[in-house]
Amino acid sequence: MNSQAEIHLIESRLQTAGRVESAATGHNEEAAGSIWLPLLKALESFLDVGDAIKRRRTANRIYRDLGNQRISSNRAADELKALNKRQQGGWLLERVSKS
Repeated sequence: MNSQAEIHLIESRLQTAGRVESAATGHNEEAAGSIWLPLLKALESFLDVGDAIKRRRTANRIYRDLGNQRISSNRAADELKALNKRQQGGWLLERVSKS
């Protein structure tokens, strides 16, 4: 739980820094985002270990719910597809860009 708070703090600081830099230089947000891209990729690779554990627990819960017929097979397939997509990387950049 504490790591989630740290991730949110890092995200907000990166967004604030990107906006300040973008406003100061007159560039759009894409240019500011490209400056932070290597840092976000490095941070994501560091945080991916914890995210892998979270993905595994979520997958186990999905399979358990599917076996107990609490969710449909279509919903389970959609949820597992989203987990697999997140495993491929880029989840931190996507999360920062949504906020």
